[in-house]
Amino acid sequence: MKIAHKMMALVALAALAIVLLTGITYYKTSHVKQEAIGITERVVPGLVEMSDMQRSFAQARYAVLFHIVQSDAAAKQKVEAEFQAYVKLLDESVASSEAAALTDTDKADVATLKQEIDTWRPWTAKILQVSAANDVAQAEQLIREKCAPQAAKVYAAMAQLEKDKQRLSDEAGDKVTDDIQSTISASVIVGVLLLAAIGAIGWLVGRSVTVPLTQLQDFLHRLASDNDFTRRLEANSNDEVGASLKSLNELLDTLQTSLRKLNRVGGEVSSSVTGLASTSQTMSQASSGVSSSASSMAAGIEQVTVSIGHVADRAQECDHTAREAGRLAATGGEVIESTIASINQIADQVRTSATQIASLKDRTANINTIVNVIKDIADQTNLLALNAAIEAARAGDLGRGFAVVADEVRKLAERTANSTQEIISTVSAIQNEANNTVHTMQHTVQQVDEGVHHAHQASVAIADIRQSADSVVHQVSEISNAMREQSSASMVLAQQVERVAQMSEESSSAAASTAQESNRLGSLGKELDQAIALYRV
Repeated sequence: MKIAHKMMALVALAALAIVLLTGITYYKTSHVKQEAIGITERVVPGLVEMSDMQRSFAQARYAVLFHIVQSDAAAKQKVEAEFQAYVKLLDESVASSEAAALTDTDKADVATLKQEIDTWRPWTAKILQVSAANDVAQAEQLIREKCAPQAAKVYAAMAQLEKDKQRLSDEAGDKVTDDIQSTISASVIVGVLLLAAIGAIGWLVGRSVTVPLTQLQDFLHRLASDNDFTRRLEANSNDEVGASLKSLNELLDTLQTSLRKLNRVGGEVSSSVTGLASTSQTMSQASSGVSSSASSMAAGIEQVTVSIGHVADRAQECDHTAREAGRLAATGGEVIESTIASINQIADQVRTSATQIASLKDRTANINTIVNVIKDIADQTNLLALNAAIEAARAGDLGRGFAVVADEVRKLAERTANSTQEIISTVSAIQNEANNTVHTMQHTVQQVDEGVHHAHQASVAIADIRQSADSVVHQVSEISNAMREQSSASMVLAQQVERVAQMSEESSSAAASTAQESNRLGSLGKELDQAIALYRV
C-alpha cells in the first residue's frame, strides 16, 4: 500500500471516529433534549400556574378587605367587581392545573384545593353581603372566625400542590442530569477507544515510513564515508519509499558497472602509454642512429645506402607504432565518452528519484490541508457551544441543563482539535524526513556531476594524445619517404648528408616530444586510477 493510501485510510478512520462520536453524542443529546422539553412544557408551566393562582387568591382576599373599608356604595360595587374578576382568574388557574395534572397525586391535590376554595367562596360572599350593609364589625368577625381559617386551608392546599409539582420538577431534573452523565460517560469511553485505535494505526503508519527512511539515511551516510558501492538496501515495502530504495539500488548497480569499466579503461590506457613511451624511445634511438649514419656517409656510398635502408625500416616500424598509438587513443576517447553518457543517465535517474520523493512531500501537504479543515470545524463547534452556554446562562435556572450539555459539546470540540493537532505534528515529521531525503539525493546528483566533469577532462586528455600521435605519424611518414628517395639515388644522398643529419635531429626532437606526451598521458592515467580507487566496486 502506498503512503498516500495509508494516510488517506488514517484520515478516513479519524473522520469515521468523529462521525461515530458525534452520532452517539447527538443521540444522547436528543434524549436529554426531549426530557428538557418535557420539563419546559409540562412541569415549569405548572409551577408558573401555581404562582398565578396564589397571586389571584391573595388579590381576591385583599379585595374583600378593601371592600369592608369602603364607605361609598359605588366604590363597594367596583371593588366587588374586581373581586369577582380575581376569583374568575383563580378558577381559571385551578382549571388549568387540573387539566395539566400528570400524576394521581397532582389530581388529588387539585381536588383538595378545589374543595377548600369552594368552602372559602360562600364565606367571602357572606362577608361582602354584610360589608355592603356597612356592618363592619360583623364582617371583621366573619373574617377572623370563618374566612381567615379557611383561607389558611386554601394556602395549605396550594402549598401541597406546589410541593408535589416541585418534587416532580426535581425528579425530572435528576433524570436529565443522569442522562447527561450517561452521555458524558459514553462519549468519553468511545472517544478513548477511538483515540487509542487511531493512535495505534498512526504509529504503525509512521513506523512504516520512518524506518525505511532512517535506513536510507544511514546507508547514504556510510556510502558517503567509505564509497563502498557493493552494499545494497533492503526494499521490502511496496510504497513510494520502497520504490525509491529499489531505484537507488539500480542506480548503484549502474554506478558500480561504470566504475568497473573506468577501472578497466584506465588500465588499458596505462598499458598503451607504456607501449607508446617505449616506441618513442625506440624512435629516438633510431633518430640517433640516423644521425650517426649520416656522419658515416662520407666514408662510402655503400655504407650510406645500407644505413639509409636500415633507417627506412626503422621509420616504417615507427609509423606503424604511432598509428597503433593513435588508434588506442581514439578507442580510449570513445570508451570515456560512453562512460560520460552512462553517468549522465545515472544523474537523470537520481533526479527522478528526488522528484518522486518531493511529490511524496507535496501529498503530505494535502493531508495537512484536510486536517486543518477538521480543526476549523472543531473550532467552529467550540464557538457554537460557547454561544449556546451563554444563551443558557441567560435563561437562568431553566437553561441550566442545556448549559451543561453545551459545555460538554465544547469539551468534545476541544478534544477533537487536540487530536487534529497531533495528526498535524505526525504529518510534519513525515515532511521533514522527506525533505532530508531530497537534500541527500541532490548531494548524490552533485557528486555524479563532478564525476562527469572528471571523465570529460580525461576525454580531453585522450584527444590531446591522439592529436600528438597523428603528428608523430605524419612526421614518421615524411622520414620514410625521404629515406626511400635517398635509397633510390645514393649518389644524390651523398650530396644531401647535411640535410639528412638535419632531418635526423628533427626526428629526434619529435621522438622526445612524443615521449613527453606519453609521460603526460601516463600521469593522467595514474590520476584516473587513483580517482577510481577511492570507490569500492
